[in-house]
Amino acid sequence: VKEWDYSLFDCSCCELFRAICLMPCLAHNVHQNLQPKADSCCYDLLCLNPASMYGQVRNEYGIVTDFPVCEDVCLPLICAPCALNRAFKQSAKPRGGGYSNI
Repeated sequence: VKEWDYSLFDCSCCELFRAICLMPCLAHNVHQNLQPKADSCCYDLLCLNPASMYGQVRNEYGIVTDFPVCEDVCLPLICAPCALNRAFKQSAKPRGGGYSNI
């Protein structure tokens, strides 16, 4: 069973500030980490909802949870900056371990 590599609240003040003030940029980075060859800015605009990015990362990395609907929708809506930051950190980590060059 695969779990998240990072805690929901595992972010520095700078990472939290970035997630709050630059949410569209962070959502774009998560999208690019998941689909590096995708070019569509329109897709990023439609997926600014942190619940969407959070759920995509969880599904892409095969992360299992007891309550997927609650975790994919409710948690990001309640704590959007932390959820988006967690999705970004997870998506930046290659599946084989280590980190990508972001």
